[in-house]
Order: sequence, then structure tokens, then C-alpha cells
Amino acid sequence: MKKSILYLVILAFGSVSTAFGQMEGKRFISGSAGLNFNNRNPVNNRPEHGYSYNFNIGLGKFKTATKTGEWTILSSLGGGKNYLDAQTQSITRKGIGSFALGGGYTWNYYKHFSDKFGVFGGPGLTLRYAYSKITDSSGDNIYEQKSNEVAVSFQLAAGAYYALNERWWLIGSLAFSNPASVSYVFGKAESLTSDAESKNSGFHYKFSPSLNFPSVGLGLRYFFKD
Repeated sequence: MKKSILYLVILAFGSVSTAFGQMEGKRFISGSAGLNFNNRNPVNNRPEHGYSYNFNIGLGKFKTATKTGEWTILSSLGGGKNYLDAQTQSITRKGIGSFALGGGYTWNYYKHFSDKFGVFGGPGLTLRYAYSKITDSSGDNIYEQKSNEVAVSFQLAAGAYYALNERWWLIGSLAFSNPASVSYVFGKAESLTSDAESKNSGFHYKFSPSLNFPSVGLGLRYFFKD
């Protein structure tokens, strides 16, 4: 009986190794997207709303049965409608308030637990441009801060996959960290109630070895035919 169980275990692991030994050289495309809408209806005030999306796509290849390299494109956008009240006037702001676009390369290392399920993780480098427009009020002054940022960052990420069939995988994120980055920020703040304006620019460095866990997100991966 014990020999039979041992034989089945060896056979199962042998099947997994054989199946994923064929992964080397496989090319794939991965994608994930998210949409968010929110509404706020404060008492005795005007209703406000916001919206945002993020979309990521990657092209990669299994270098070995347990290692991939993947080029990625990242994008996001946010906006909405809100109201600002100063002491003597009120301003309505609507439209896009932020967007970002970037690209990078990631290395992932895989642990296959079966022919259906496994986990992966690894480092990555990303170059990103981001724009934001923030409107705020202080006393009788309403001002708008426009900011541009160009950043290079180093990331660490972990995730899991479930094989739906030989062509499609369901992939999910488990944890994320952005331990180091350097960026150049430039922009200006201008008053919407006067002619005052100020410009600012400078380099920023960040070192933060913190881990975001859990980091929940879902996407799909499609494997191209050989």
C-alpha cells in the first residue's frame, strides 16, 4: 500500500515536471484592467462624482520552465466633478484630474504545484510619466496645482496563476513593493481668483522597503501557438 502511494506521488510530480518542461520558449500576452466609479451626495450640498481606470498589458516569454521575461505597458486615468467654495465665490471643476503612462520589464520565477496551479514573483524596472491637477481652496483663494512627474522605479511583486486550459491562464496579484525610485517633478500652482502664480521643480528620491499585502488584482494570460 505504501509503495503504491509513493508510486502515485512520484508519478504525479513526474507528470507536472514533464508538462511544465514544455513551457520553455512559450510566448504569451497578459492583461488586466480596472474601472471605478463613485458618487458623493453630502447633506445640504451639491452631488459630486469621480471615475478612474487602470489598464496593464504585457508581452513575455518563458526563458525556462520556471523563469519568464516580460515587457509591460501601464496606464491609468482619473477624473470627475467637484465644487470648491471660498469666502466670496464658488468654482465647479470637472474633467480629467490625473493620468499616467509607463513601460518596463519584469523577471518572474515560478513554482508549479500542479499542472493547474502555481505561484510566481520577481523584480522589475519601470519608467513612468504622470500628470495630476489638484484644485483646492484656502481662505478667499482658490488655486490649482498642476504637476508633472517622470520616474524610474524598482519593484518587487508576487502572484499566483490558475490554468483554465492550455491557452488561457487566470492570474492574480498577491503582494507588491516599490522599494526604490527616483523622479523629477515640475509644475506650477496658479490662483483661480487672482493673478498669483508660482513654479516648482526638483528631483525626489524614495527608499521604502515596505510590502503591500495582500494586493488583490486579477488578469488573463493567453499563450500563442508555436
